[in-house]
Amino acid sequence: MTVGRLVAISVLVAISDQLSKWFVWTHFRLGESRPALGTIFSWTYCHNTGGAFSILAGSRWFFLLAGTLISLFLIHSLPKAAKGHPAPALAHALILGGAIGNMIDRALYGYVVDFIDFHWWPVFNLADSAITVGITLLAISILLGKDDQAPR
Repeated sequence: MTVGRLVAISVLVAISDQLSKWFVWTHFRLGESRPALGTIFSWTYCHNTGGAFSILAGSRWFFLLAGTLISLFLIHSLPKAAKGHPAPALAHALILGGAIGNMIDRALYGYVVDFIDFHWWPVFNLADSAITVGITLLAISILLGKDDQAPR
């Protein structure tokens, strides 16, 4: 996978995340919830000033610093990742795009806009999904020994 493709994936994730949040922000009232797919999940507009599961709520600067450091590390590692197996390379791009999407919210508003609500799990957004898929893909790659190998 090329560095350009990885950057394009990261940008696509960040833009998709921001567009989805903009839609919710402009079409919902804070706290409003609308059912989707019956009782499977809802669109629920809320703000999260913390991290995953709202841990460390109100720690805007901590999460901005952590997101910046993680993003800089991922940007620095993209060329090496691009030369390796496609799975961890894709994982890097997904995590980077998700981190940037949530950092934009924190920098501009002091909170992250969340809206995907499965009722049995904390409300989340597309950036959170990309980060979760990326971390899962990276973990599977490491377990399978594909984290630092060139594709075959």
